[in-house]
Amino acid sequence: MTQDTTKATTHVCAELVPIFTNLDQSELLQISDLIHHHHFEKGSMLLDPDSQDLVIVRSGQVKVYQLNVDGKEQLLRVLVTGDYVGEGALFGVTMHDTYAQAITPGAACVITRADFEQLLLDYPAISLKLLAESAAKIAALEKQTALLSSGSIQERLMGYFNELAAVNGSSDFEIPMQRKALSSFLGTTPETLSRMLKKLKEGGLIDYKGRQVHLYV
Repeated sequence: MTQDTTKATTHVCAELVPIFTNLDQSELLQISDLIHHHHFEKGSMLLDPDSQDLVIVRSGQVKVYQLNVDGKEQLLRVLVTGDYVGEGALFGVTMHDTYAQAITPGAACVITRADFEQLLLDYPAISLKLLAESAAKIAALEKQTALLSSGSIQERLMGYFNELAAVNGSSDFEIPMQRKALSSFLGTTPETLSRMLKKLKEGGLIDYKGRQVHLYV
């Protein structure tokens, strides 16, 4: 990543992140003094198991993944504007085989562990919001684990689509990641995923164009 020394984005990141909501402008500005701005290119590594920073995505997309016993990537989630990663390491939790890598060019804001610890002392309410956000992430990972334990790729894919429909409150929704990332998320290959999408469409269960999906069931 390359550092951005301009001040045009003074407190943009602080305003984007859910854990900093309910803070007033003066408090956001104080937080902004702790933030380091960086630009990244596609393929840049933003986080690895040795990192001790909080990384906030300001623009672009970042994949968070772990390496399984075979050394293959298992996608955990895709980060977009306002998402963050690295909070576990800030509390001394080892991020075993966890990486964050850019899948598009973009920009990020980084807060070091020492600065973040002081931030929590100054604003205890952030700790509570961070706990709530962490619980939501754990719940999402548990859902993914249950999804991956399904017997077939069709069950995994339909289970994922049903979840997206429920979250969006509509049978029409957008897949929030590229097809390659989705195949990794579901524990399959892009080729198998493409065949399954075609099969589901021909079977009248879904219709799709690009990342836009209509669920018929």
